[in-house]
Amino acid sequence: MIDWYSLLFLAFCLLLTVIHYIGEHSSESVLHFYPEKIGLSKGTNFLLIRFVTGEVLLFSCYASVQYGAVSGFVIGAAGVFSIYWLKKIMMYVTIKKNPQESMMHIFADLMTSRAFSFMYIWIVLFYVNRLVLATALSSFLFRHVFHLPNYALFLLLLYVYVFAVLAGTRGIQKIGTIQLYLIYIAVCIVPLSYYLASGIMKNYSVLVDKFPSFLQANSTQLVSLFFAVLEVMMGQLIVDEYMWRIGLAMKKERMNMIFHVAAFCWMAVPLAVTALFIPFAVQLGEGRSIAGMLHNLFKAPSAFFVFCLTVAFLASFSSSIAISLQSLLRLMEMQAVSWFNRKVLDQSKYCIGFCIVIIVFWVHHCFSMKQVMLFFVMLASSFYGLLALFYLQRKVRLAMLIPIVVFFFINWQWMMSRGEVMIVVTNGMECFFSLFIYRIIQNIKKL
Repeated sequence: MIDWYSLLFLAFCLLLTVIHYIGEHSSESVLHFYPEKIGLSKGTNFLLIRFVTGEVLLFSCYASVQYGAVSGFVIGAAGVFSIYWLKKIMMYVTIKKNPQESMMHIFADLMTSRAFSFMYIWIVLFYVNRLVLATALSSFLFRHVFHLPNYALFLLLLYVYVFAVLAGTRGIQKIGTIQLYLIYIAVCIVPLSYYLASGIMKNYSVLVDKFPSFLQANSTQLVSLFFAVLEVMMGQLIVDEYMWRIGLAMKKERMNMIFHVAAFCWMAVPLAVTALFIPFAVQLGEGRSIAGMLHNLFKAPSAFFVFCLTVAFLASFSSSIAISLQSLLRLMEMQAVSWFNRKVLDQSKYCIGFCIVIIVFWVHHCFSMKQVMLFFVMLASSFYGLLALFYLQRKVRLAMLIPIVVFFFINWQWMMSRGEVMIVVTNGMECFFSLFIYRIIQNIKKL
């Protein structure tokens, strides 16, 4: 049984840590990083706040159910490769181009005005979808696992609104770091305690008897899973406003080490979820659905374990919603600054943020969670093709971005009747090679 009063008390105490930041900034700096450069400790924490999200935890659970014990290693390897590739691009951009602005200003330098307007709409659509997805997954957790009504989700959204919008970026940094520690403590201490108490061989024998397919590996499926995770993770990170703000705020001499440490720490998350799956989900039943797996996971014999897992899942989803909400506000602010007076914009951003929370709360159930999730992964894999644009010398025209939309809708229709993972991989590869060929043609013209 989960003690919800303890969770509410914990959330209230966390909000008290950022109470002095609420309403402190009357200017746009509420959505910006403060001017001093970020070092190794803060940089690693800020990266992990973005990497360790509720989507990662739930997808690791889903992959454990569908692909078995090796899925944790495959997801971890794909994530580490994505982080390494992102580091190479950020180091190239910061050292060669030395930008002083945000991610959208970097894309504005790569594209013509029409192409940038198109990409801006496409990215805003992605942010809206990511925010709705995080809310829908949280609602799924409350309804099907915790059996709570909708007001519980509304309380979570209000909690996020306070530290993500009212307290601004420093609120996310402060509470996000504390939540990050809680997540790692939970996903490490729970499987470690269980294995120390019951032993490894006992769990292995139960696994062989009740769920032998968990130990079997299909090489084709695992390769598809690797590239799907690589493209989705890399695609969403490359257009992530929060990630670029962190990258541009890092000390250049520390950037390489920060990304390496963050990648090493992040890889522990899917491995820990796989380790959690073995003693709790398998021992309590074979269940082939994510809902059944989570039901078994939260039926642990120890109330302390259940409390730790609940804190980990809720903290990860609150961080995901907070970053998505603030990044969406940041993109809207960048576009609106040329339309409205700065003072009017500063006074209305809190109201706009609250309206977004209300709208997301009411519309998240209008779409099935599967549709929202598939739309998200398809958009993210489409952005994977943008990797081919960062080393271009000429600006990209609108015609060169049209294949991203064409492939998206073609593969979306194909996805309705085929395997989702293979379609995601195909969509990302098609977008990447179409823009990569455009890059080669540009280089030939230069010769």
